[in-house]
Amino acid sequence: MRLRTALTAAVTAAAAAALTAPAASATTAAPAAARATAPCQEKDLRISAGPGAGQNTARISVVNKGGRACAVDRIPTITFRGLDGSAQPVPPATSGPYVLSPGEHGYAAVRTAAPGTAEGHVVRSLSVAADPAHYGVTFGAAAVGMADGIRVWEPVTTLWHASRGAADRALAAVRAVRRRMVFLPLKPVSTSLRQSEPFAGRAAINQAYRSGNVSSADNRPGFLEIFRICL
Repeated sequence: MRLRTALTAAVTAAAAAALTAPAASATTAAPAAARATAPCQEKDLRISAGPGAGQNTARISVVNKGGRACAVDRIPTITFRGLDGSAQPVPPATSGPYVLSPGEHGYAAVRTAAPGTAEGHVVRSLSVAADPAHYGVTFGAAAVGMADGIRVWEPVTTLWHASRGAADRALAAVRAVRRRMVFLPLKPVSTSLRQSEPFAGRAAINQAYRSGNVSSADNRPGFLEIFRICL
């Protein structure tokens, strides 16, 4: 998995503002009742996983099969065989309780890598836990619709949602933000100057490209065309 860089963090902050504004009241502060609810015991939960709505995506769910309401962490813990770390929550969030009544389900969507990416690692399984303290359940690649292996590169997961559709929409919203194109108009410079002196604008993009934050760039005279920021 790949750690985010400073440039990534800056763009993530802007994206997060758009993603979290409508849901701030629902996800930022847990109500007093939720904070008072006892944590779910792992034996009282059933976790499932299956193919997602797009390439390199999976759907996961948790159900409370116990006899009383209990709370899981609102961020699913998704880990990958042989790799350190876990999928990062989108929008960015901190741990907090997500209450499940008896028989109630929670749904989340996971993206293990951007569609079409050739970077990262390919693993044979992923594990899902409703709480970081739980052992979790392991699912093979075929079970989540990735028979050729699970490609892992900057994996992300949504928070738990009340419906599968809501989880899919939350993940789709993140993909839409990450597909936004960034235009950088640059001051015209002469060919001789560009040949004789370092071109600062291009150098900055080259540095970002080497760090993995830019997937394509084109520097035409006087204008840096469209390039894509990969969060």
